Amino acid sequence: MNADSEKINVMVVDDDPCIRDSLQMILLGKYQVYTADCVNAAKAIVAEHAVDVILLDIEFPDNYSGLDAIEDFRALNALVQIIIISGY
Repeated sequence: MNADSEKINVMVVDDDPCIRDSLQMILLGKYQVYTADCVNAAKAIVAEHAVDVILLDIEFPDNYSGLDAIEDFRALNALVQIIIISGY
């Protein structure tokens, strides 16, 4: 848990708004939830907030893989936990 609040900060990164919104509704209340529809938006959130856990889609448009973003997230926050999610 981060030192900024009592709640764990979770970010959902998925280009599908239905998945993103569903996960946010499930997590909201127990966790502080951030959402992003692409990796670039997610990196900006991680740079600004103490995100503890990222639920990261594996497939994004233009053949961009969530796996490619893991190193970028770790460079911004070495302690962030990343859980890969996929509809495939």
